[in-house]
Amino acid sequence: MKRTRYIFSVILMIMFFIMISFVMLNDLFHFSVPEKVLVMEKRNLARKPIPVISNLDKYPPAYTRFYDDRFPFRLKLMDFYAGVINMKFFHRSPDPKLVELGKDGWMFYVTEGSIYRGAFMLSDNDIQKIADEVHKRAVYYHEKGIRFYLAVPPIKDEVYPEYLPRKYSRLSEKTLTDKILDLVRKDTLVGLVDMKSAVIGAKKHGTIYFKTDNHWNDLGAFYGYRAIIERISKDFPGLKALDSTDFTIETKPFTFGNMAQNLHVTDYVQDVILNPKLKVDRSREDKPRGYKPRPVFPYPAEFEYERTVDNPSLPTIMVVRDSYFNGMMPFITQNFRKSTILYDTFTYGVFDDAVQNEKPDIALYLISEPHMANLIGIIWW
Repeated sequence: MKRTRYIFSVILMIMFFIMISFVMLNDLFHFSVPEKVLVMEKRNLARKPIPVISNLDKYPPAYTRFYDDRFPFRLKLMDFYAGVINMKFFHRSPDPKLVELGKDGWMFYVTEGSIYRGAFMLSDNDIQKIADEVHKRAVYYHEKGIRFYLAVPPIKDEVYPEYLPRKYSRLSEKTLTDKILDLVRKDTLVGLVDMKSAVIGAKKHGTIYFKTDNHWNDLGAFYGYRAIIERISKDFPGLKALDSTDFTIETKPFTFGNMAQNLHVTDYVQDVILNPKLKVDRSREDKPRGYKPRPVFPYPAEFEYERTVDNPSLPTIMVVRDSYFNGMMPFITQNFRKSTILYDTFTYGVFDDAVQNEKPDIALYLISEPHMANLIGIIWW
């Protein structure tokens, strides 16, 4: 018995020595090469300090920071803790202030949940200001003979409340978005697309939002597209939306949902992407005209897309959009002779030079639900 304890103690000491020495050994033999930048913490890794005889007091804490950062497999172990210990074993979010875990592997942003529950609400004055900002854009286009339309894709919480955490409950009868759109609906210059009803109704066709991302998937984008064309066709009767016979669907694994990335659990979740492929793509990509985004726009390479269809009977459209439009782009560009698509998330402004040059028949603003407050400069999420 004593010999067994002795052997166990020796093995334990050897393992402990290897663990605390591994950083120094790794520094020599490079078993594991860490990332230079820690993406999750948005900082550089601590550098190995150089001892200075005249100032040795600073060396131990500096080396501790270096050791903590360079511990081999640190990120993998952190991901394992987040994905297996926290999420799988305890069914709790690794970052509950950012992402909530729902049922059956569904994830929801806390900020979007506050819209759904009614916890995020603005004053009546601010709500009116948002509606006024929509009206200003509508007036601008109306004065140029351009029809103005607004589409607001709903948050995932509204479409899939059955997967929300049990603790979620409505705090008010109407959400902030409901109150804004109630005012916009009265504006005769705005062609408002009833996006929420259309998208909820499309659930019978398959899963239309990602489990691990807050966006709809491309199938959801297709049914959002149909809602837009059906609304615009009331003013342009020649337009006809594509239907499900116009494409095939490829199903692929999806491992890079934004919420899964935020939680660093991409290795421990399962999601799929439904990728519709058009049987006949009538549109072709045109060279960008060189329109400039607003200063410090974070995605300048994605700001402008131009596509055309060889059919002079079709109207032209200008779209000011955010990331929800990505999956919709292949569909909507089939319906217009010329599509000018400008990415202006956060502000959804007016680009006078583009309007003057393109002279579109239609202006469509696609603003995701959490971004409606951005119209008056409130970026709260």
